[in-house]
Amino acid sequence: MDLAHQKKRLELMSEHDPLTGLPNRRVLFRELEKAMEAKRPFALCYMDLDDFKQVNDTYGHDCGDQLLNGFAERLQSALSTAGTLIRLGGDEFIAILYGVDWDGAQDVLRSIRAQTAEYSRQHPEMPLRYAAGCAIASDFEGSTLRELFRHADKNMYVDKNRAKREEAEAQKLQDQQLLQGVNAHGYQFSDCLYCDALLDQYRVLRTSSGFFLADNGSYSGAVEQIKPEPAHGQIRR
Repeated sequence: MDLAHQKKRLELMSEHDPLTGLPNRRVLFRELEKAMEAKRPFALCYMDLDDFKQVNDTYGHDCGDQLLNGFAERLQSALSTAGTLIRLGGDEFIAILYGVDWDGAQDVLRSIRAQTAEYSRQHPEMPLRYAAGCAIASDFEGSTLRELFRHADKNMYVDKNRAKREEAEAQKLQDQQLLQGVNAHGYQFSDCLYCDALLDQYRVLRTSSGFFLADNGSYSGAVEQIKPEPAHGQIRR
């Protein structure tokens, strides 16, 4: 009985992610095969966190783990009993939604958006940003699991590219407004950075040819690089 108990425990460990406690890819393929064999209507939703490497690089892996857990908890809350949530690996998650069509899957995705938006309001220093793509099994009858994954993955990247375009347009507009605001105060400058001390990030708004920092990066790291510079030249305001 002890050996049987240990075997069962090891099986559970091998099928679950140690960080979030969610089922892993071994469970994913078993569940998908069951759904396809039973001819049950289902949707496959592929979700990928944005800027996760930046979180790890800026705040450390403990904060990265916190973000993953926060995302997993919001996904589980939004799914409730509607399906099975699985951590595929890294910052990628899969949700299998049973008995839903396209409209039903979109309802679940809207619920996820609402849950993650609430998390971001509570944690403005480390908001949840992600892309999601969905594939409805009945729309691709005869498809293999690999093909169904490819369709969901393609739709996820469509969503990711849309969000990046919108973010880039919003950032471009903000940069223009910031530079106009600085000019309105009569300052003369060749280099200008937008710095967010709360998020410990900066990005370049305008630079001269000899500027020595990257286009974006850690604000505290940039300060350490900037401090020695006045010794080599005149500070201009």
